Amino acid sequence: MCIASDAGGYWKGKRVLELGAGSGHLAVGLANLGAAVVATESAESELPTSGFDQMVAWTTHLQGTRAAEGGVKFRSLHWSAEVDPAAWRGFDVVILSELYYDPDLHEVLLQTLRSVLHPGMRAFSVFCDRPFSLGFLAMLDDDGTFGSTPLEPDELFSLHEDEILYMHEITRLPEAEAEAVAPAGPAPT
Repeated sequence: MCIASDAGGYWKGKRVLELGAGSGHLAVGLANLGAAVVATESAESELPTSGFDQMVAWTTHLQGTRAAEGGVKFRSLHWSAEVDPAAWRGFDVVILSELYYDPDLHEVLLQTLRSVLHPGMRAFSVFCDRPFSLGFLAMLDDDGTFGSTPLEPDELFSLHEDEILYMHEITRLPEAEAEAVAPAGPAPT
């Protein structure tokens, strides 16, 4: 699937939640393809100034330079086990772009994904090669709640020959299937 060309109009009318939107470039690009995007960043981000405030300002600027069919809204989201699943319903797709850069955040990202990726939804993950980034996908597999399928990019853009771009589709397994796949705990005594 190529996000850049959107050959089949996949994004038009989709309700998209982007975790860790950073400066909002991808959110604006998806809005230009017709998606209604909720871009999130933590108000506690380590980005200069407030990461959330910076994302809102820059994304608003980008949106103003081109009329979008969709649109971008903003919500603060701090990754944790306390994310209320009911507050994050109504989306078709979750985007995880370049989020696995800090292995210390993998566990809270997994906890957040459990709250926002509901059965029947799809998530798309994209990241460049870093040794610890694949560790997050291993956590997903070990968790037993999610299934991930590698995707081949239609375009490689301007990657150098030694760079690798990883793309995956992530789905939440139906509850019964997740329980069957989950590793067995210790036997009761």
